[in-house]
Amino acid sequence: MRAFCFAKGGLMGRCWMLATVPDTLVPGSYVFCGSLPPTFIHGVPMRFVGMVQVAAVALSLSLPAVAASAQTPAAADEAAIVQLGKTWENAWNSRDAHALASLLAEDADFVTVLGPNGWLKGRARFESVHAGMFPRLFSKSVWTTKEVQVRFLRLDIAIAHVLWATTGDEVRHVKHGSPREGIFTWVVERQKGQWFILASQNTEVMPILPGQ
Repeated sequence: MRAFCFAKGGLMGRCWMLATVPDTLVPGSYVFCGSLPPTFIHGVPMRFVGMVQVAAVALSLSLPAVAASAQTPAAADEAAIVQLGKTWENAWNSRDAHALASLLAEDADFVTVLGPNGWLKGRARFESVHAGMFPRLFSKSVWTTKEVQVRFLRLDIAIAHVLWATTGDEVRHVKHGSPREGIFTWVVERQKGQWFILASQNTEVMPILPGQ
């Protein structure tokens, strides 16, 4: 507990009220006594004025802590966003385009490593394209989500950077089966208590060409 003397001038700075407040309260704005006689203030006994002032001080001290707590993203939200990366891995390795698409918002914008040519608009378009690519390009693909870092922009919107690696892919720009690495930049949004990918940009580490 801490003892605070609330006084403002008057009688050589004599303290007219001594209040104790818990150490756990965050210092905020303080309420000071006036310089009126200590027995009555405007006809009200000082003991009642003191009670009101103590309550006001305690409230003013605690409000910043309550406000800060209300604006802090819950650890459960960050864990749910990190889990999106793991769920993506499981859906990819199951060749399940529908499960993969269910991680996206209905109106999501998804840009693949193909850049402008790989801009998929909407969940339905994303599912259709990946359902066609799995048997042709990724039938032997093994995805690993290596790391997910989360930065909250608001309590319901965050950016997630997802480091990934694959093997077994049969894409055109690298030797079939060669390991690949890259990074997703996801904008994720909490909708009705669940986190969805609202926008995604996929950037791949490009292989060094022979002789370059």
